[in-house]
Amino acid sequence: MKKFGVATLSIIPVRTEPSDKAELCTQLLFGDEYEVLATSENLKWLKICTIYDDYEGWMDAKQHTPQEILQEDNTSVISTLTQQIHTENFSFPIVLGSVFPSIKENTFELATQKFYIQTTQETSFGYFEFAALQSIAFKYLNAPYLWGGKTPFGIDCSGFVQQVFKMCGIKLPRDAYQQECLGINIVFGEQTTGDLVFFAGESGRVIHVGLMLDNETIIHAHAYVRLDQLTELGILNLKTNLYSHRLHSIKRMGP
Repeated sequence: MKKFGVATLSIIPVRTEPSDKAELCTQLLFGDEYEVLATSENLKWLKICTIYDDYEGWMDAKQHTPQEILQEDNTSVISTLTQQIHTENFSFPIVLGSVFPSIKENTFELATQKFYIQTTQETSFGYFEFAALQSIAFKYLNAPYLWGGKTPFGIDCSGFVQQVFKMCGIKLPRDAYQQECLGINIVFGEQTTGDLVFFAGESGRVIHVGLMLDNETIIHAHAYVRLDQLTELGILNLKTNLYSHRLHSIKRMGP
């Protein structure tokens, strides 16, 4: 029988190996669900696969909250920078991109635990509008780069793109090379608001992604979430006036 869990902490690190010293590969945000695939030999780590994007990694078993069944599709996504939620005994913040089941009279249940929320702004899955992309993307401006990060307090390039599209109702895979496999190919010069631009390393493999705000301004996570200029060669860093990434392809996503 399959075993499932749900994140009931603000942020849970997920690593490539069952060790605190292992590389961070992604994060669970509050409300993210996962399937438990295996347990480490010392019983301290769980290998999981996230329900949202089928991403595998290892989480600390002490941070695991069992869940018998998965949530319904009417899950909502927090679109404020932080939101305070409460239990009977304590309160804590959850961050932009966290999810929870539909609220009834300011309460909701997660893994049989009751939570309270005072005010919120959220968008539901299934809603997509290009105009919303910019306002959501700007909430991450100046967020420091963090490999494997998914929050305004530390995020990587593909995590940034995935979270912005998540709040606009479109599911994208976790990594840039996976995201590049989707969408419609766009010729340079025809890019516009909402298009994703991918960049390759020396091997030719996609290693970076950014989001177009218009036909030449790109927002992406490089040292921090920043605005730069896209040319036919790649990303022109407006601070150094040097190219930081080599253009690979442009894709247009949609609902």
